[in-house]
Amino acid sequence: MRKSILIVSVLMLLMACGGKKTSADEAAADSTGVKDTTAVADSVKTVAEEATDEDAIDELVFTPDLKNDKPLDLSDGKDEVAKYIPYWDETFYEEDEEEGVIRYNLSLGYDRPLQQLCQVLPGKPANKNEVGRVVLFDVNKDGHIDALVCLGRYGVNKDLYYDAYLWDEEYYVFSRVENFREIPNPGIDKKTSNITSHIGSDREIWLWKGKNKTKIEKKVETSERN
Repeated sequence: MRKSILIVSVLMLLMACGGKKTSADEAAADSTGVKDTTAVADSVKTVAEEATDEDAIDELVFTPDLKNDKPLDLSDGKDEVAKYIPYWDETFYEEDEEEGVIRYNLSLGYDRPLQQLCQVLPGKPANKNEVGRVVLFDVNKDGHIDALVCLGRYGVNKDLYYDAYLWDEEYYVFSRVENFREIPNPGIDKKTSNITSHIGSDREIWLWKGKNKTKIEKKVETSERN
């Protein structure tokens, strides 16, 4: 009889211990819960990033690189001209004591200056450190690397402007597109290769014209930006 009572007591004790979670078990459960939550958050974040990339995949908006003193090279590396650029001297811009930054002044080349680029700015930029930054890209899709020189940001909305220099294969020189600096926040539509212009929620389209696509004109129509 005593033996039976002892066995029952042991079984009840084991059941009680098995049903109660220890602090270690609770900690492990909490840790597992946090891990699961993080995994879900990462999954949602990945989906959001993919959605953002998918929405923007057909358009490339040019922005200056302020973290590096070298030109921002967005070329595919296939153009032989890219071997001669990028290069610039240490002077991105010139300043006047009263007027502030008044022009950019830089050299493009490789081991030695190939061409001096110097133009007066349209006004006083919001951030002078952006002035003179170069983006290397085939802007008019003629198979040759071109150079975009940042003019800085202007106006209430601090719209970003650039000068565009197209590579002339015949004369081996960069030629400036005079009215490219009229395009605020320029980008390129990857589907059509047209230049886009973002002004608030509106988007303007600029088309390349001429035999060698050396001139650019704005379409009358504007479309609402997605």
